[in-house]
Amino acid sequence: MTTCDRLLKYVRVHTTSDEDSDSTPSTARQFDLARMLQDELKEMGIDS
Repeated sequence: MTTCDRLLKYVRVHTTSDEDSDSTPSTARQFDLARMLQDELKEMGIDS
């Protein structure tokens, strides 16, 4: 997957914040993006 493909994949994830939320991230969809990034980093061999 090219860098451009990855970027396009990320920007397609709906991550609009919830202004009324007291938590961070403020929506479950923001967690979806975080999990996606985590999985891809693990696939690249980068692990915490």
